[in-house]
Amino acid sequence: MFLLVIAMKYAAHTCIHEELQSKKEPDEAEVDLESDFKEIRINYDLKYVNNANNDDTLKCTKENGKITWNNTEYICSAEDVINESKKEVLTSTLTEISNQLKRFIKVKHVTTQYSLKNYDNLKDIKESDKSETDKDLHISVLSRPFGDLETAAATVIVQIHKKTKQPLQAVMFINVKKIPQYKETRYTHILLHETLHALGVSSSMFNYYHPVNSNTPHENITCVANVHDYQSTYLITPNAHKFALIHYGYEKVGNCQSGIELDNSEGIQKSHPEFRRYYTDMLTGIILETSNSSLYRLSDVSLAILRDTGFYDVSHTGFKPIIWYNPLAITGERNTSFSENIPNDVYPENYILTNRNDHAMFDFNGVGNFSYYDGDQWKATSDCGNESGPDSEYCQHSEFYNPVGYTTIFNEKLVDYTNIKIPIYECPTGKAAIPTTKYLDLDSKGLCGNYSCTDDNSQFTFNASDGKQITCKTGDNHSLIVHSYQHSVGGTTFKYDYFCPDPKQFCLTRKLLGQSSFDTDPFASNPPPIPRPSPSPKGGGESNSGGGGDTSPNSKSFNWQLFVIIMIILDVVVFVIGIIALAILYRKKKDEKAEEEDSYSEYMYSSDSI
Repeated sequence: MFLLVIAMKYAAHTCIHEELQSKKEPDEAEVDLESDFKEIRINYDLKYVNNANNDDTLKCTKENGKITWNNTEYICSAEDVINESKKEVLTSTLTEISNQLKRFIKVKHVTTQYSLKNYDNLKDIKESDKSETDKDLHISVLSRPFGDLETAAATVIVQIHKKTKQPLQAVMFINVKKIPQYKETRYTHILLHETLHALGVSSSMFNYYHPVNSNTPHENITCVANVHDYQSTYLITPNAHKFALIHYGYEKVGNCQSGIELDNSEGIQKSHPEFRRYYTDMLTGIILETSNSSLYRLSDVSLAILRDTGFYDVSHTGFKPIIWYNPLAITGERNTSFSENIPNDVYPENYILTNRNDHAMFDFNGVGNFSYYDGDQWKATSDCGNESGPDSEYCQHSEFYNPVGYTTIFNEKLVDYTNIKIPIYECPTGKAAIPTTKYLDLDSKGLCGNYSCTDDNSQFTFNASDGKQITCKTGDNHSLIVHSYQHSVGGTTFKYDYFCPDPKQFCLTRKLLGQSSFDTDPFASNPPPIPRPSPSPKGGGESNSGGGGDTSPNSKSFNWQLFVIIMIILDVVVFVIGIIALAILYRKKKDEKAEEEDSYSEYMYSSDSI
């Protein structure tokens, strides 16, 4: 069965690639490849979707039809039967993705045909079908019923090259219900995410990852670290490690080389970057955004992973800096506390719902709200142990998930019980949103305004909805109301209170958000690691609660350099003491001899002797 997904009153996509891919390892095929890397050619094969004949017996062709696939029987609804307008949206979306990827991904071209294969019992394709000789990746697109699941599409890798292991064939299952009537950015992001799985971003492929100029797998690929009594798996391949050094600075996390943390939530585990750390990267296992949002992006997280597959030559020009939890967007510098500390303990201001009246998104690019969560998902932390309380997973690891001690949490493991804000409105280009205490569906756009930052990011101005210009400066008290006004909507009057965010965080975030792509390769150089602080005499300093600690030579508790210095000093002290002792002994002997001579002289010339 499919995993249970987030119960939301909001359109979301939860990826189930891991569940489907775990049913069967990809087959290997012997095909000829060119020696040079060239623009990738992806073939989205839509013939089984477009063909009116029932060549694919597992797709819905009529209402109330019965379809059994993935061990589940479905009764087809009218929404499960694809119509012409949805075919057009699907086709144009996949064409856009193909054109996008070929601009920055190169691969060794496939020059020979191979037979297409079925995948487990999920696919009904003729074994006589052949790949096209002018395509490098063949993706069979098939429509399937998904019932009430929020999953819009799912992809599995079917065949890979015998030597290089690059994917050759994949299948993309489409949930017809989730195809929009008109083209949407969110739907493009979902199908792009699924295409990245087809390209090899999958835990089933990790052991095949290798340098781009060699077919020998990387020496170290994944590592499990126990930090804060919580086990996390990290992708520690070369570019994943560089990403960690660039953002966080530490060479190691617990007993592992630092890298990109992988999600451990059931159903999306391992094949996706950890949601709480890399929210809004295109590869995270959950996509939560408005229909035409720019929230999700191909970031340096995706770039690192795609490069570390070794299957492709990937240019940085198709990627943007990640914004969420990026210290370069908050302070402008690497932050070691982001490396191992529990994210909920170090999230910056404005990131999550600390109260239900702060609606500005973490990137100040729109507004979000708690109301789009299903009310049943909000749980009081004091109810742990009760049937109506939070999950047992949360209650067993509450110190990890909720170190701050929030009294209410969002009871969903897929987001690690984090009280994130669901985006509901995105500001127009050039405008931003700052924290305010009021929000209405009818007036969300009124919370966005023009702004201007100083060159040193120490202050900015913001134009409120009533035309008032607000100035926010470094050192301002962020809990104080800086402006209030009343506004009527639908005959009801509301009071709006504005608060200043940290100017440096606001300005750095906005500047990074406005970057259309990386100007230079973010992984072109190796940044030096930040040394860990030495432990204090009482055993303090940097430590990992429940972790293995840093096992590198420079971090061991015994300092050999200090030991040598102390030994030299002791040798000098002993030598000096020895010299002094000899001098005292010599002086004593000399005094004794003089005393003997004086006694003898006194005896020889005393009056008694005459």
